[in-house]
Amino acid sequence: SAEKVEFGAGLPGYVFGEKGKPGIVVLQEWWGITDEVKAQAESISKEGFRALIPDIYKGKLGVDMEEAGHLMSNLDFPAAVEEIKAA
Repeated sequence: SAEKVEFGAGLPGYVFGEKGKPGIVVLQEWWGITDEVKAQAESISKEGFRALIPDIYKGKLGVDMEEAGHLMSNLDFPAAVEEIKAA
């Protein structure tokens, strides 16, 4: 099951799997962290990994293509890369 966490300095996200297992960073789709992304992370954790999902949209979800495109186009990519590294 998912554990809601905070990575680094205020980056929300989710963790699946046991501490001490090899870690895999799961990146969200352009929609944000959807139930499908969480299901994929849970599946990865069941294979013996700790799956980390940094929420680079900070809790926002694209409910349609226009909003998802807006979220992606307004993303500060250099900052997002640094946030992902923090996870």
